[in-house]
Amino acid sequence: MNFLQLLTVVRARWTIAVAVFATVVGVTTVLSLILPKQYTASVNFVIDPKGGDVLGNSGGSIAMMTPQLAATYMATQAQILQSKRIATQVVRKLNLLEEPLIKRELAEATDVRSPEEFASEVLGKRIDVAAAKDSQLLTISVTWPNPETAAAIANGFADAYRGFTTQMRTQPARQSAEFFNEQLKTLRSDLERAQAKLSAYQQENKIAVSDARMDIESARLAELSSQLSQAQGASADARARALQGGRAGSAIPEIATSGIITQLRSEVARAQSELDQAAKAYGPNHPSYQQRAAQLQTAQASLDRELRSLSGSMGSASQASEQREAELRRAVENQRQKVLEFGRQRDDLSVLSREVDSAQKVFDLALQRFAESNIQSQASVTDATVLNAATVPAIASKPKVFLNILVSMVGGALLALCVAILVELADRRVRTVYDAADFVDAPILGVLPPASARLQGSPAVALPGGGNPKGLLGR
Repeated sequence: MNFLQLLTVVRARWTIAVAVFATVVGVTTVLSLILPKQYTASVNFVIDPKGGDVLGNSGGSIAMMTPQLAATYMATQAQILQSKRIATQVVRKLNLLEEPLIKRELAEATDVRSPEEFASEVLGKRIDVAAAKDSQLLTISVTWPNPETAAAIANGFADAYRGFTTQMRTQPARQSAEFFNEQLKTLRSDLERAQAKLSAYQQENKIAVSDARMDIESARLAELSSQLSQAQGASADARARALQGGRAGSAIPEIATSGIITQLRSEVARAQSELDQAAKAYGPNHPSYQQRAAQLQTAQASLDRELRSLSGSMGSASQASEQREAELRRAVENQRQKVLEFGRQRDDLSVLSREVDSAQKVFDLALQRFAESNIQSQASVTDATVLNAATVPAIASKPKVFLNILVSMVGGALLALCVAILVELADRRVRTVYDAADFVDAPILGVLPPASARLQGSPAVALPGGGNPKGLLGR
């Protein structure tokens, strides 16, 4: 069926088409006018994950997230808003079980396990959550027969959502604060135990070891070791001189250069010279010779006695040097033991001090985490900020009378056309050349004009080209 045939059918069946069109538009208009009005109230949120972090420890705002992560986060917030938990809180807060709509649907329901749960389900069907694309804006819309109730429910969802997100943030922080508070008791005991152990060790050993004290004792040990080395050299030299003095005291430089020894040697030399002269002059039996011999013997005895005295003094000096060396050796050994003991005590104190420092660091860290968690648990901020609170709508959102009439007109026109075609197909008439060609299995020779045209003398129109149908058949 081409357009010309369709136009002919509509013109022929216009009464049926108009009836169908009018019926559709009329019914739609009546229904739109008599259906109960529905009002929609909306709340706009700005979502920022970092907005609820009072300590600035979060990973950043949603603007810093990747597009996929941001979309996932916004979808999660939308699902939270549509959750039954949020709806249940709104039902309880606004006492929606007394709302006529809830009462009516509750009375019509057959299988109700819990009135609150049922009311939450009804509420969930009447809310819509939409997240703006590439934005941090989230909108929740509530549709309800009463405009005041619609606005109250929308704002109730906003409050419940903000409270829930605050609870999601503060509850883990509160649990962390309780955990760290318990840990602090144990850590404080460990710290006090370590400090007491360090203090007891210091008091028990009566020490207060420091690096400066250790340096002083080490320097004293080095000084004593140096003195011992010098004393050992002096003692060895004194022993050598004492031994040398016992064998040939006159060969020792200190003895050889002594004034008394020099004087006595001069006297011995003079007595020897006088004795030699007396021997030449008088002979050994002469009294003068014997007198000179006695003088020489006396001088030599004095020299020997002085040499023995000086040699004995050197022996005493050797003994004193050896005694000094022994004393220094004992002092060095005592100082070495003292330094070693100080080193051991310093190592022990270092271990105990590290234990105290470690316990102090762990305690300080736990105390810091407790303070942060405690502050976070008491924070009332949230990730969501209400941009536009819901207001009482003045115009009903449903039904949309004008839009419904426009849609019914388009739908009615299409339905009227379809009905006209169906009626025509049920009672087919020959209205055009094309219809005749469909029914007559023969070539069409021409088309007769209408009777009025024939009376005026209009000739018949022949169909050229072997009877191809062109033009209309007159009625």
